[in-house]
Amino acid sequence: MEGYLATVERFFLVLRRQGLMLSPQDIECIERWEKDSVPVDVVCRGLLRGAHDFRENQGSEARLPHQIERFKDAVQSELANDSDHGMLSSTTPQDSHALPSALVTEAFDPNPPSTDHVAAYQAAWRQLEQDPHGTMGNTLADADLAAVTTFVATLSEDEQNAIEEWVDERLAPERHMLGVQGLTVRREALLEDVVRERYGLALLKDA
Repeated sequence: MEGYLATVERFFLVLRRQGLMLSPQDIECIERWEKDSVPVDVVCRGLLRGAHDFRENQGSEARLPHQIERFKDAVQSELANDSDHGMLSSTTPQDSHALPSALVTEAFDPNPPSTDHVAAYQAAWRQLEQDPHGTMGNTLADADLAAVTTFVATLSEDEQNAIEEWVDERLAPERHMLGVQGLTVRREALLEDVVRERYGLALLKDA
């Protein structure tokens, strides 16, 4: 059960861009989907569809409801659509936690501009998998750091140097006020800022 539940929880966390604690009703809803042999990728596609529809109606900046149960109709619609077209996943209980990389990427960013962005989102997802029930801000922060580090590594040496110079310039006035740990945290925050602004990388924390 843990793999299925954790995957749905993690996917919804990415969609919401905010930590969450599943309610007993949500857990019961997910358990029912698994008991009914609804493939986990179908559930997640339904959540993705539900999130898209919600933001179309409420505005792109609207915060998604925190109840997974609110999206059960979208999941049911996705299941019916797959059944009608004979496209039901072949996911088995042994690999029920696995999701297609394209689905994971779309949860982070529906239109990633490059394969480098895709690699960054996959790194963030792998980081989230290391803390399957993480619901607090530091979990999202760790995922963002993994995404940024992976993305920066794909840039040319000139681009990396330019980013480093930009970060150092903005750190200069603050250095005397920061300890070692504070300096590290501030540097990571500035690095996230520049990668988000210059390259359009979608991040989770404080989105």
